[in-house]
Amino acid sequence: MTETQNTPQPTKAALLNFDTDSDTDPRDELISSLQEQLLQANDKRGEERFAWFASLNIIADLFVFPSLASWSAPISIAIIQILLLIVLGRKWGVDDIWTLTEKMIDKWDGKTGLK
Repeated sequence: MTETQNTPQPTKAALLNFDTDSDTDPRDELISSLQEQLLQANDKRGEERFAWFASLNIIADLFVFPSLASWSAPISIAIIQILLLIVLGRKWGVDDIWTLTEKMIDKWDGKTGLK
């Protein structure tokens, strides 16, 4: 007899058993744990990038703003920088920026007052 003749054929119920609670594979648990760690590391890296960018932005403003002659230039630069920080915060997944902008979008909800 050959090796394939000695092994029993799996039943249809065994093949269609999708209940994974009873049979947990340690590899699946390890994979899900590693995926969660990777997501957390990527999230922390995005928040760190945002913090560095915002800090360098503030330092640059401290050097540039005193040398500007009028008050309109710093205000316009600050508005552009705030918009840039919001865009980068959403792109890099900063939770506080994401929540703030989602609340603003939900509150605005396309209401411009124009009919």
